Amino acid sequence: MSFWSLSTGEAPTGTAEASFVSDFSIIPDGTTAPAQIKEFKLEDSNQSYPSAFYEITYKVTDGQFKGREVRQKIKCFDAKPNIADRSLNMLKRVYDLTSHKPAHVEAPSTADLRPMVGRIVGIKIREFIGTKQDGTPSNGNYVSEVNKFDKDFEVVVGSKLEVPPTAISSALTRNAVAGLPNDGSDIPF
Repeated sequence: MSFWSLSTGEAPTGTAEASFVSDFSIIPDGTTAPAQIKEFKLEDSNQSYPSAFYEITYKVTDGQFKGREVRQKIKCFDAKPNIADRSLNMLKRVYDLTSHKPAHVEAPSTADLRPMVGRIVGIKIREFIGTKQDGTPSNGNYVSEVNKFDKDFEVVVGSKLEVPPTAISSALTRNAVAGLPNDGSDIPF
């Protein structure tokens, strides 16, 4: 392989599609799209089920957001029974929609989930706006619904959520430069 070989062994084309960085902006709230299960795993870094969860990474296969990835956490081991029960129902739903059957009665391992990778389902993408523990604003996407993808599935582009003005003003106050007068303007310096 020479320097001018891609990881696939092919020569680079230099086209715009192959060269540009993907869009990382937030997908509008309420968007529905077909998506392929790219990865499905049990996240149990502490081997502690109360903190463990299943995570599905979906890759949108068509529409305005084609190629974008979004994740879904399924918290079957949550200490709150209502969250654990809803999550167990969601896990069962994903099994059913991908025509996969559990191989045993124990909690599925990452290996048990692999046969669902590559399957296409219809997802609903939601947007969240919040505040991290350190007080900084946070926003992103998550999957709230998983449905059968067929001819009746409707692809919809949702509406962008507005960031509350309090999140912006608190960030400006929190990030003010020490020693400079705070004249109340929107300029943080």
